Amino acid sequence: MLMTSDRERRCRKAASVTCLAVLLCAFTHAAENPAKRNDGKNAEVRKEVLALLKRSTRDNKSFAEAKKRIAALGAPAEKPLISRLAAKDPKERANAVTFLAAIASKKSIPYFLAKKRDKSHEVRIAALEALQSFKDPELIDKIAEAYLADEHPSVRDMAVIVLGSFKHEKAVPHLVKALDDTDEYARECARKGLESFSGVKTDEKKPEAEQNKAWKAWFAEWKKSKEETEKNEKGKDAIRKTESKSTSGNVNEEHRETLRKGRKR
Repeated sequence: MLMTSDRERRCRKAASVTCLAVLLCAFTHAAENPAKRNDGKNAEVRKEVLALLKRSTRDNKSFAEAKKRIAALGAPAEKPLISRLAAKDPKERANAVTFLAAIASKKSIPYFLAKKRDKSHEVRIAALEALQSFKDPELIDKIAEAYLADEHPSVRDMAVIVLGSFKHEKAVPHLVKALDDTDEYARECARKGLESFSGVKTDEKKPEAEQNKAWKAWFAEWKKSKEETEKNEKGKDAIRKTESKSTSGNVNEEHRETLRKGRKR
C-alpha cells in the first residue's frame, strides 16, 4: 500500500510539472503573438503605402483619395513615408512629403524644413505646402529662412504665398523684404499678402515701383506704431506691479495694526 501511495504521489507530481510546462508555453506563445501580429500589420501598411506612392499622380482624383487613405492609416504610415523622402524619383519624394503632411504629425516638420536642400524644386514646393498645412505662426521665421531666398523663382513664389496665408504680424517683415524679389510674381504675392494682413489696398493705377514704395512707407509707420504700443503696454504693466506692491503693503500694515490692538486688549 505504501509503495502504491508513493507511486501515485510521484505520478501526480509529474502531471503537475507537465501541466505547468504546458501553461508556460501557452503564455509565452500568447505574449509573442501580438508582436508578430504588429509586424505583419506594419508590413501590410508599408506595402500599401509604397503602392500608393508609385501609382499616385498629382493631377488626377486618385491623388486626393490616396491622401485620405494615408491620413486614415495614421502613425503606422509615417515610417515607410519617411524612408521614401530620399527616393531617387523626385515625384515619389514630392508625394512622400504630401502624404506625410496628410498625417498631420508635428514630428514631421523637421523633415519638411530639411527639404530646402532637395535638388528638385517641385519637392521644395511640396514641402512648403506641407508646412502651410500646420497653420502654426511659430513656423513663419523658419519658413522664411529656409525658402524665401531659394534659387528657383517658383519656390520663392510659393514661400511668399505661404507667408501671406498666415495673416500674422510675424510674416510682415518677410513680405516687405519680398517686395525686392527679382521675380515679378513673388513681388505681386508679397503685396497681396500685405493687403490680407493690413486691410489696405494697393493702388494698382500707380507703377509697381511706387506701389512697393508705398507699402514700405506703410511698414515703417506700422512698425513705429507697434513699438509705441508695446512701450505703452510695458509702462502700464510696470504701474500695475507698483500698485500691486503698494496695495500689498497697505494690507500688511492693516494686519499688523489689528494684531497690535489685539495685544493691548
